[in-house]
Parts: sequence; C-alpha cells; structure tokens
Amino acid sequence: DHPTNCAVGQCTDGLLSGNLQELMGDIDWHEANYQRQWTYIHDALQDVADTTFLPANSPPHRKHVVVIIADGGLTDIDGDACSAGNPCGQCPWGCDQKWQPTYPGMLDNAQQDLRQENVIVFGVVMRRFNQYTYQDDYAELRLRPLVTDPKDDHFMNLQLDEIPSQLLDKFCDPSSP
Repeated sequence: DHPTNCAVGQCTDGLLSGNLQELMGDIDWHEANYQRQWTYIHDALQDVADTTFLPANSPPHRKHVVVIIADGGLTDIDGDACSAGNPCGQCPWGCDQKWQPTYPGMLDNAQQDLRQENVIVFGVVMRRFNQYTYQDDYAELRLRPLVTDPKDDHFMNLQLDEIPSQLLDKFCDPSSP
C-alpha cells in the first residue's frame, strides 16, 4: 500500500520517479503510515529492468540508478519473517496471504536483468526510531544482498527524518559524493 491518486507532483502514485518533490511526498506518507511488513518489490524491479533503462527511454550517457527504500523486510524471498516460507505461519500481525513460491525466482530474474543493464542499485532501510529494532535489522538483512557491490557504498539504514538530508538532498545534488 502506498499513496496513489495524488495531485500532480505530490507523490509517485506508486510509480518510478526521479522527481524530488514526489519522492518527498512518498517519504512523508511512509512516516505517517509506517508498516514494516509484507514488502514486495519483484514486480517493480522487473518493470524497471524491462522498460526504464531501454535506450529509447533513457539516454546512454546517464547513469542508470535504482534506489530501493523499504520500511520492512522484503518478503519476496520466503514470505514474512515469522512464516519461514509458510505464508500462513504463526505471525502475530496476521497471515501473509500474498506470498507465492514463484516470487524468489522472479526477484532473481529482475536482479540479473538489472545487472546486465549496468544499473546501480542502492538500498535504504527507513526506520522509525533512533534505536534499531529487530524489524530494522531484518529489513537490512533482506535488502543489503540486492544492492550493487561494494555493498557498504550502496546501502544505508536511516531514521525517517534523516532521509531528506542524508539521501535525497545529497543523491539529487550533482556536486555531492
């Protein structure tokens, strides 16, 4: 679930975006609607791999970059953490009914396509509090393997209110490292 049907320029409408104002709108939404569970990205990654960086859609002189911002552990791999591959395990927050056994392979395929297209993948775990929780650690464990090597250069674990200054302002500034 994410914000959709926003006024133009106020959120990404669940689509890929390079517009800073739209990204900030989504970050604000996540701050107000923090979820930490059932985060699936295989469809979005495959969409990026299939269409976004094709020569007709993206000039070859630009770097091809994807930033994955997750507020929970990715569940494409084996369902929710407490499910251990069984989507209806003993999860205290309910049953993960969306997970399918085909998701891990789909995620692998999308990652391979992005690597072949020389796409740089960054990952950001957005956490709600200053102190790390089990869910934050789990989200990091799941997201870190998806980022481009070297992992430490392409991964962050940030508190929600740090994202604008530590990620978006610097990432969108051509003079920043």
